[in-house]
Amino acid sequence: MNIPGMSSDALLQQGKLNQIKSQGDTPEAIREAAEAFESVFVHMLLKTMREANEAFSDENLLGGQNEKQFQSMMDTQLASDLSDNGGLGLADVMIRQLSRGSQGR
Repeated sequence: MNIPGMSSDALLQQGKLNQIKSQGDTPEAIREAAEAFESVFVHMLLKTMREANEAFSDENLLGGQNEKQFQSMMDTQLASDLSDNGGLGLADVMIRQLSRGSQGR
């Protein structure tokens, strides 16, 4: 599946989410899905912050396509590391909410 405007990192996350979905509503699958969602959310947040920063900066002589590619890779890794190590706490909130829904079945 190729969605216009979606980065390859987001497509990899989508593949990961599809794999998690096949595991059912187990606590492990819920945790993995919540952490994957938080990672995607943080990556989007970092990307948007970088784009906003570019809009306010003058032409950077040291910047360029290579720097943007490196920053994108760094943001992806940072988002993944943040979500794996507690992150923003968004995953924990989602786990509590999703676990309530699976208990009533």
